[in-house]
Amino acid sequence: MKKAEKVLAGIAAAGLIFGIQQWPGGTLLSVLALSSLACLYYPFGALVFNGIRMKDLSKKSAYAGVPTFRIAVGFGIGMVLSVLVMGILFKWQLWPGGEFILIVGLIAAAGLLIALIAGATGNSAMRPFAAKAGARLSVWGSLALLLWLTPQITLVEWRHADEPELVEAWRAHLANPEDEALRRALDEAYSLKYERNSSETERDEQSE
Repeated sequence: MKKAEKVLAGIAAAGLIFGIQQWPGGTLLSVLALSSLACLYYPFGALVFNGIRMKDLSKKSAYAGVPTFRIAVGFGIGMVLSVLVMGILFKWQLWPGGEFILIVGLIAAAGLLIALIAGATGNSAMRPFAAKAGARLSVWGSLALLLWLTPQITLVEWRHADEPELVEAWRAHLANPEDEALRRALDEAYSLKYERNSSETERDEQSE
């Protein structure tokens, strides 16, 4: 589980970097990796934070010595991490609802961090579990907070630095999100982008 988590996190980081650099494949990498991470954390958070391997999921012996309380808390932490990861994905991809998902995840993560710190204080048996969960909540929570604080138009400028028409269409839409004409203009700007990309791909194939 830990190895899969690290691999997916690495692919997600690569996807975000590719997206900023405008390199091909960034969207595919980030969507697949972040979606898979969200599915890993929920519903398998109880396994991740208690050191239970996926292949031992159905073995009673794997849960020996693991209190029911920690299983339940691990499940809840996995759910919150899944919300944070999906919020990051939605905000980065400029999909509707990203900021709402992020704020829900951030509030829940802050509450869990406080509870973990309080639970680990004076309870040495709880500290390894709290350290594992707290580290993940801190890392994903920090990235989620950074994205939540980043204005939407800034992300648009990062993602579409070489497409000024698309950036301007986004700027107009964000200034008046209820205007259907501006929404259609944004859709048309995306359609033109895809048509240009398709034409460039065809020319490249013909030149080869």
